[in-house]
Amino acid sequence: MEQEEGEDYYVVTMSFRPEGDFRGSPGQEQFFVEKEGRVAHRQVLALPKARRSPVLWGAVVFVAVITVAIAGVVFATG
Repeated sequence: MEQEEGEDYYVVTMSFRPEGDFRGSPGQEQFFVEKEGRVAHRQVLALPKARRSPVLWGAVVFVAVITVAIAGVVFATG
């Protein structure tokens, strides 16, 4: 969490993530709060990004390599 103080407002930047067992980088949201306490503006700076499983990527690459190999054999024996 970060905060700054301006002449008429506070700027608060917070990180957030989805509920549960989330793996990845959190998002960031920024609030502009007037000195009287009213939220004047709110903006999402970055959405949370899930980390992709290396096992899933390995399986995708494996299936792609096998598919290309089978297509090569079928084409060569043609």
